[in-house]
Amino acid sequence: MPACADRWPRASSPLRLTADQILENATGGGAPPRTWPREELLMDLLHKSGR
Repeated sequence: MPACADRWPRASSPLRLTADQILENATGGGAPPRTWPREELLMDLLHKSGR
């Protein structure tokens, strides 16, 4: 097996994650449901921001 073969999955991970994030943002797939209560939306946003 070539030496670069074991590095390829790690090298492509950021690219795949970036592509996935772009698709989520474009389609709204990562957004919380609009039916969530305000308190849950606030907790979700605070939790995601790391606070």
